Amino acid sequence: MTHSVKTNSARTQTARFGRFMITSALTAATLVAYSAQAQADGPWTEWDTQNNFSHTSDGTNTTITTSADRAGGNSPDLDIDAHESVRVNQVSSDALFYGRAADDADPTQILGSLSSNGRLLIIDRNGVFFGAGSQVDAAGIITTTGDISDDQINNNEFGKYTIENLNGTGSIELNGQITVAEAGLAGFVSPVVKNNGVINAKLGKVAFASGEKVTLDLYGDKLVEIEVAGDGADALLENTGTISAEGGHIQMTAASAKQAVDNIINVEGVVTASSATRQGGKIVLGGADSGTVKVAGKLDASGTKGGSIAVTGKNVHVTQTAELSADAGENGDGGEIYMIGENSAMLQGSVTARGGSQTGNGGFVELSSDNEYGIAGAKVDTTAANGETGIFLIDPRDLELRIGTRSGLDIWNIYESDIELLSWATDIELNARRNFTVSEQVYGSSDGIITINNGNNLNIWTQNSPYSYTIPRLFRPEITVNETDNSGSIDLTGNT
Repeated sequence: MTHSVKTNSARTQTARFGRFMITSALTAATLVAYSAQAQADGPWTEWDTQNNFSHTSDGTNTTITTSADRAGGNSPDLDIDAHESVRVNQVSSDALFYGRAADDADPTQILGSLSSNGRLLIIDRNGVFFGAGSQVDAAGIITTTGDISDDQINNNEFGKYTIENLNGTGSIELNGQITVAEAGLAGFVSPVVKNNGVINAKLGKVAFASGEKVTLDLYGDKLVEIEVAGDGADALLENTGTISAEGGHIQMTAASAKQAVDNIINVEGVVTASSATRQGGKIVLGGADSGTVKVAGKLDASGTKGGSIAVTGKNVHVTQTAELSADAGENGDGGEIYMIGENSAMLQGSVTARGGSQTGNGGFVELSSDNEYGIAGAKVDTTAANGETGIFLIDPRDLELRIGTRSGLDIWNIYESDIELLSWATDIELNARRNFTVSEQVYGSSDGIITINNGNNLNIWTQNSPYSYTIPRLFRPEITVNETDNSGSIDLTGNT
């Protein structure tokens, strides 16, 4: 949605209306008293309901002090102008302060500073806009354009929230800087969430979620569990900025009724859970059963040991500009990277899951689809300086290996030339979950031999394999072929 900075907030408009109604009958003393009151009004000072807190303001800077673990209220205006600040002093870092904006108001605009030693919950069905100069610093923050009941807010230990009625036109746009305390949560739930700014959550959790109903579960194994129900017609989770959760967990989950060609998750910026001092974190992009999950930026889960990256959805596209990394540092194994599309999975970018520079083995990379798949231009590196090379697994339902070289027009399928290039930096496993075939037609040029480079390996197999055999001299080095028992077939009759 398009935003324009409001020149007059609700509280400013009220003050101006009051001044307009002042007549000459007012005494000078009354004018002075009214002027002082108007000057005292500041951000987050107007509340329709007020539970367990008090506030003071000099007209620009507001301090809110809570008296219980749960505090907050409903307000006609949660704006913070560029020159303003709001500080929420809570009884502990585990405490929660909430602000719910009126349903008939304009979207909340946070353009200045918002800080707290505790956790914050901002609710505005009209939308929430964080300006380019905004600064948020808190133990944790959840921002949503859906509904959370007062019962959940007051009786929940900040562990599990169900957010409903996410079917409005409000969206969340982040253009400033948001920082949560170590191991804290930065959660944003709305049909549309766009980050153009910087989000920091060291050892913490960053969650973007979209659907008709979203449940955030923050317990369990210290990860964010996101359950999305229903399809949001215009769902879009997008990052063109930077999301950083050093050694932590970043998750973007969306359910939508969008068409296959429409992006439901779009990452063009940087998403990193890397760490120089501990194992890399986890990055999960989940697009449910519609639309496309597109990665054109950088996903990094590297660490002393490689972390994990999962990009899943109806259609997955890792573009030529994408960089996915789950590398180990000096001593450790490479991590795991999964790119799984129910209908299609396309890898054109760079993927690395390298072992440590001194010790450790290479990691694991998987590309999978039930229908279309492609690796045109892909670069995969699972090498290890002093350990075993890792695996690049390609496992569609049916797999055809085309003998010859790829033409510039065909971005799908797998060619002899693809395998030869990829084999320089990874072992390769081709797993046809149903049937594996080798093309009878030669595409471009071929000498009839697939050369596997750098001492790496190529394995071809299908699932549920009861026995295996080796075909000599067809490939260099030899390849192991596992055959299935009535569940599929391996056809190597062409161009042998």
